[in-house]
Amino acid sequence: MSIKTLLIVDDDPMNIKVINELLLSTQNPKYEVLNASNAMLGLKIAESVQPNLIITDWEMPNMNGIEFIKALKKNNKTNEIPVIMASGIMTTSEDLDLALSAGAEDYIRKPIDKIELLARVRSVIAINDQVKKIREQREIIFIQQEKLHALEVFQLKKELLKNLKVASSKVNLMILNEREKTELIEKIGKLKPYLNEEGKAILKSHFIEIKQWKNQFSLTELENKFDEINSTFYERLVEINPSITKNEKILSAYMVMGISPIEISLITKRSLNSINVAFSRLREKIEQPTNAKLRVELQKLK
Repeated sequence: MSIKTLLIVDDDPMNIKVINELLLSTQNPKYEVLNASNAMLGLKIAESVQPNLIITDWEMPNMNGIEFIKALKKNNKTNEIPVIMASGIMTTSEDLDLALSAGAEDYIRKPIDKIELLARVRSVIAINDQVKKIREQREIIFIQQEKLHALEVFQLKKELLKNLKVASSKVNLMILNEREKTELIEKIGKLKPYLNEEGKAILKSHFIEIKQWKNQFSLTELENKFDEINSTFYERLVEINPSITKNEKILSAYMVMGISPIEISLITKRSLNSINVAFSRLREKIEQPTNAKLRVELQKLK
């Protein structure tokens, strides 16, 4: 069993002598005893040594026991040190309540009885040790929970990033399909002057069929994946300029994902001119002169 350090604070040398003899007479547990003849000295020793327990007299000059305990509890370095109040004058139940309310863990009456003193000292130290263990265990549990939460967040982020990459790949495929469709329409269109009326009718039906081709991937899916990973992106964007529209929010997300205006035009089936006009308005609201600088500014909001 480790040696426990006790601090005795009393202005009466005889009281200190008696308490010292009683505490040092026991071998199990074994105590190291420090002494202070006044409360101010007791505060200095308590802050420096951090004893396992303090036994203080109530009636002392300059700073009494109640004031001493309150001073201990106000100091972050000493507020967890348990205190036993000792008094031969203040012995009523009201006095006991006053001492406990000030922060004392226990109360002992003078003249001090050896058995009572040793029992109360052992009890207070044991309870305080248990409180420390519980606090340490709670801190360990809290740290473990924080680590577990961080791991869960990391795994979730990793999964979302994976999904966004998959979605981005689908967008790239969509862009490629749109380009091939446009090229195919242009090639077929060149045949029109060489066809009769029946051939032109067939060609027209093929044009309609090609234009009705649909991609299996929805742009909404890509936007949702982006929003899951960058949940505060749109909020920060609106903080810059509350007048930013829903369409401009989506364009901002596309730009952050590295999709060019031409590619946006292809996959949204809007004219390139309308896309450029939309980006021009967005640049004005974000106060950026070029798309390149706009992209850099938007990246900061992720």
